[in-house]
Amino acid sequence: MTPARLTSLFNERVDDLLRFAAISESDLPIYALVAPHNDEFPEKRNYAYCSWDGSEVRIVFSPKILKASKARADALIRHELAHALMMSEEKEHTERETDALAEEVWGDPIYYDKDDVQTLDKRKATTRLRPSYLPNPRPNPRSKSRFDERCGFDVAEWEGKTEARQRLQRLGIPRLTKMVAKRVEEAGFTPSVKKGDTKWGKGSAYIDVWIGKPWTPRNTRDIGEYIGTIRVSDHPQPPGGSFYRGDRVEADHSIDPSGATVEEVVAWLGEQADEWSDEIVTASSTVPNPARP
Repeated sequence: MTPARLTSLFNERVDDLLRFAAISESDLPIYALVAPHNDEFPEKRNYAYCSWDGSEVRIVFSPKILKASKARADALIRHELAHALMMSEEKEHTERETDALAEEVWGDPIYYDKDDVQTLDKRKATTRLRPSYLPNPRPNPRSKSRFDERCGFDVAEWEGKTEARQRLQRLGIPRLTKMVAKRVEEAGFTPSVKKGDTKWGKGSAYIDVWIGKPWTPRNTRDIGEYIGTIRVSDHPQPPGGSFYRGDRVEADHSIDPSGATVEEVVAWLGEQADEWSDEIVTASSTVPNPARP
C-alpha cells in the first residue's frame, strides 16, 4: 500500500461517507495523516485512531498501515470514518456499533483476523464480530481516544510535535545533551551523562544532576547529593507517559517532542539551585572538574 494508493482509497471512502450521510465536505471536514513513527501505536493491533474537536475530524494512522493489505487498510479506514460520523453527531457508541455503521455505509461485513485487526477478507478472518476480550468502550464523542489517554498524545498538537521532533533530530542528541549539561553546570550542579534507552531504536541520553561528585563505578564512597535526572530524546516519552526501569524513576524531566522544553528544565534547575544553595557553595570547592558529556 503506497502513500498515493492509501490517499486515493481514503478519499474515495470519505466521498462514500458524505454521500451516505447526505452532507458536504464543509459540513464534516475530515483530515488524515500517517504518523512518522509508531511510538503512539505500542500494540501490534494498534493502527489508527480518530479525534473530533467539535468542528473537524482528524484520523491518525500508524506507519504500519503502509505495509497492510488492501483488505485490512480498507476495513480500518471504514471503521475510523464510521467513528468520525458518529462523533460528529455527538453519539456515544461502542466499537461494535462502529463496525455495524461501517457495514451499513459500505454494505460489506467487517471481520477480524488472527491479529485482532479489522479486515474485509473473509479468508483471513478468525471471527465475524469484534472479539469480546478487546476494549469495547462507549466513549464520550469529544473525549480523547484510548490511545490519547494511554500515551498523553493530543492529536490537535500533532503538527507542533512533529516540528519539534524534526528540530531535535536536526540538532542531534549529542549536541543537545551537551547544551543541557552546560545549563546544569551554569546552575551550579555537576552533570553526569549516561547513554539512554535503545529499545526504541532512537537516540536518547540521561543527565543525572548532582551536587558535588556524582556516583560512578570508580567513585562509590565520596558521593555528593543526587538532585534528579533529565532525559534528552528525539522521540516522545514511552507509552504511559513515565520513565521507569523496574521500580526506579529514571527522569524528572524529559526534553522531547512531547515533553518539557529546555527553558522549563532551566527553570527547574533554578528552583533546585535556590533550594540547595548552601550545599552548592560548599561543594564548589571540592569539585575541580565537573563531568562533561
